[in-house]
Amino acid sequence: MSFLRKGFLCCTLFLSFLPAANASDVNFYLLRLPDKPLPQVRKIAVFDFQGKPELGRRMADLVISALLEERRGLDENKAKSYLQGARTNVFQLVERSQIAKIFEEQKMSMAGLIDDQDLARLGELIGADVIITGMVNANSEDINKREKRVKRKKKAKDETYYVNCKTRKAEARVSLRIIDVNTAQILGTKEATASETSKRCGSSIERMKTVESLLQKNLEELPNQGLINYFNPFFKKKRFDFEDIKHKKIKGIGKDAKRAAKRYDLDGAYALYKKIEDQDPYNDRVHYNLAILDMMVGNYENSHRHFSMAFQLKDKKSYKKAMDFAQKMVRNSKILAGYNIKVEKHEFQTNKAILSKVKLRGGSDKRHAVQSAPNRDVIAWVPGGISLDVISKEKGWYKVKLIDGKIGYLNEKDVQ
Repeated sequence: MSFLRKGFLCCTLFLSFLPAANASDVNFYLLRLPDKPLPQVRKIAVFDFQGKPELGRRMADLVISALLEERRGLDENKAKSYLQGARTNVFQLVERSQIAKIFEEQKMSMAGLIDDQDLARLGELIGADVIITGMVNANSEDINKREKRVKRKKKAKDETYYVNCKTRKAEARVSLRIIDVNTAQILGTKEATASETSKRCGSSIERMKTVESLLQKNLEELPNQGLINYFNPFFKKKRFDFEDIKHKKIKGIGKDAKRAAKRYDLDGAYALYKKIEDQDPYNDRVHYNLAILDMMVGNYENSHRHFSMAFQLKDKKSYKKAMDFAQKMVRNSKILAGYNIKVEKHEFQTNKAILSKVKLRGGSDKRHAVQSAPNRDVIAWVPGGISLDVISKEKGWYKVKLIDGKIGYLNEKDVQ
């Protein structure tokens, strides 16, 4: 093996052991405030959007579907929300049949061009606070082109030939308006665009996606392009890294707390960090970590208080940024209360007998001794790879609860 190849292999192996640059200790969803809050609005009527009738009706249906989603924006494959009571279906929606009936009674067409004054009057007749409508347009084009191809041959000259290719592009654009029923004033507008492309060459051109299918995908994507988030609360993922506790006397508890937090055992982590706070109340790192846990469950005022204490104890940009974010969430939570969203206050179980868990080193073929007391008789041999409940940590030993309920001591060297 050449020197360069050896060097490349060594570098590759070294880099493979480095942590991912974007890795975070915890990822979770918070309920966020829209750019255009409507906390006083209770009932919304969604009218067909102007444009081609089939597009206008479909756009209105998609807006309604998005507004009915209880946890819009939340993808549990990526992270979870720990907020009790948070939701995104905050408005009462007027039924489409009721809207159609009003239009029929007033001798108007839902797809017709009527001004905002008329829309407001119709909205008032059906008891809505605001009307959501707008304009939707779509276009498409096919681009034909001959492209060069090269067929590689081992024992002969490469063969060059050309094939016919077709690229189909489709784009949909929407402009949304929010109209106050009482004043006919436009409270806000939002625009969004979505596009799709399909390309085929040679005989596969016959299997190219239709314009209708591309436009349908565009329309389905439009509500996700900030259209609904403009005026409706939504879930958004947040990331935080916990600070390592470095003081020698409490370093072990800090490691246990961080392990619990990364397992999303929030009560266990909080109990351990509170134990550290009791012993070292001027530790900026423990206040920062407690603030993260309070943030995750929606205890925003407590979170802001701990972030503020961390920043007072140590002037760090990350502490200041987190403190400002917590203050923003305190303000936003008060506005969200106007939507009748009440996030329940989480009471951490800091008096739990079981504070966290530890995982034993090795596989099932390896056994670890659990003793009646540190350096005393062995009461059980426990296989590697399993997790045990931790009751306390004592100078290099974990006091653990076994599967049969027995209490024993495990050397910290046996723990991952």
